[in-house]
Amino acid sequence: MSDISDDEELSDGQAISDDSDSDGEESLASTIAELSSEINLKQQLVDQLERSQRNFSVMRGQYEEKMTVLTQQIRSVEAERDKVLKGFSKYTITH
Repeated sequence: MSDISDDEELSDGQAISDDSDSDGEESLASTIAELSSEINLKQQLVDQLERSQRNFSVMRGQYEEKMTVLTQQIRSVEAERDKVLKGFSKYTITH
């Protein structure tokens, strides 16, 4: 009978060991799933940041181009104003 009780103990021990292995695997799978989720979230944030940086770069280029055009327009208007004022001052002196 002692052989039977040893077998019973062995099978109970295996059952406990199998349960703890199963719990460990579930815990590992859960940890892996959490890490994968965090990695996916961070990748989405990186992608969003890269898109934002590209948009910013495009907007900055447009802004700088517009500033160049406006600066040229201001210089042109100032030159025209100076020419008109110079002509006006000559006109008032002679008349």
